[in-house]
Amino acid sequence: MSSAPTSDWISITENPLSPDELSNWVIRPNCGAVVTFSGIVRDHSSTRENVIALEYETNSELAEQRLRDVVDEARARWPALERVAIHHRIGRVELSV
Repeated sequence: MSSAPTSDWISITENPLSPDELSNWVIRPNCGAVVTFSGIVRDHSSTRENVIALEYETNSELAEQRLRDVVDEARARWPALERVAIHHRIGRVELSV
């Protein structure tokens, strides 16, 4: 595999995320794995029952820089990484069903 990164896709959005779209974007013919993490809204937390939604707020510029830092650290640790996509949802996210 090439040691030079081909590209990164970092996004902060209020739109629903598409794990399939992200996976399809990172798949490369010369790579053998796609690693994903997808969080969902559950109906409780350690301090609250009957959760119906979460509200995510952030400074988008700062959040994008922090995500860039994560990608840079990953690339430093694993130089053979090809495409990396990190998307983060903000705004109201309803209970997952």
